[in-house]
Amino acid sequence: MGSSATPAVAEATVTAIDSTNTLRNHHLANQSIHLLLILNTPTNLPDSEPLPWFSIDYHSLYDVLCQTVHTDQSTILLYMLLHRNQHFKAYVISRTNIDQIVLPILRVIYTATERNSHHIYMSLIILLILTEDDYFNRTVHDIKLKKLS
Repeated sequence: MGSSATPAVAEATVTAIDSTNTLRNHHLANQSIHLLLILNTPTNLPDSEPLPWFSIDYHSLYDVLCQTVHTDQSTILLYMLLHRNQHFKAYVISRTNIDQIVLPILRVIYTATERNSHHIYMSLIILLILTEDDYFNRTVHDIKLKKLS
């Protein structure tokens, strides 16, 4: 901001900072892609066995997805995780606060005129995947709704 450096030196410094930020962002993007691939890798292990080579805090992931499932990206991520990761699917179905993810998905479907068709389709598929489980069906029918808009 208040540098006494010559314009050429200042421009070189800005370019170096931009290059460093670009590399960091590229590295973060690569790490994110790797994480998504690991999370979506189908396994041949029984559902009761944890993956021996990888662990993730499903609680934090679930909380973030509950807060952001109204976006296209989160809906697609949730679909991929439920479809391809049986451990995560079992975790989601076993939640006692399942309403925190179901209600935002239902809101997406309810406001269909404001959404794109792909987002609505993914939301419907998520509900279809979840309703394949009897425990989920019993749990979702016991939800007491408060403060409906």
